[in-house]
Amino acid sequence: MAETAGDEKAGTNYHREIDGLRAVSVVAILLFHLEVAKLSGGFIGVDVFFVISGFLITRIIVSSLETGRFSFKDFYIRRSARILPALVATVGLVLPVAMYLQQPAALVHTAQEGVFALLSLSNFFYWTESSYWAPAAEHYVLLHTWSLGVEEQFYLVYPLLLAFVHRIAGVRGLTLLLFGLAILGTGQ
Repeated sequence: MAETAGDEKAGTNYHREIDGLRAVSVVAILLFHLEVAKLSGGFIGVDVFFVISGFLITRIIVSSLETGRFSFKDFYIRRSARILPALVATVGLVLPVAMYLQQPAALVHTAQEGVFALLSLSNFFYWTESSYWAPAAEHYVLLHTWSLGVEEQFYLVYPLLLAFVHRIAGVRGLTLLLFGLAILGTGQ
């Protein structure tokens, strides 16, 4: 979810501990999905990935804004190049298998999941699916793409917000914005 280790190493501030946090997150998510000893840490793993992504993206964008090298085009091309190939491959492999294994109604649903995943809107799709008649979550073939949808939506809005605040109020404005977002993020 977060920047790849290769992207971090390209910069001068590579943090090895981020790879350790990623490993802990992956283990928490896997143990949750394998239902090992009724562990419920899957969402904590996803949350840690979101924090890592936010930290790295903020660092990359603010650094680029400060040096005058930030480009929305380059930013979105890098995000797309990192995420889209694996997503397209996943959906492209799931659908033929679903055509072989699923009944027509389930296949239509899986195809809808694939379309929403490719549009980075899985989180909205599954949200609208929550009803008495909706299939159980374990029947959603691409359910794991909900977090990718959230991340992609974050990538659409967050850079715009940072660039806008930097343009209006500079580094001090960014500092106040990030402090404010941190406080809002801790409230429940």
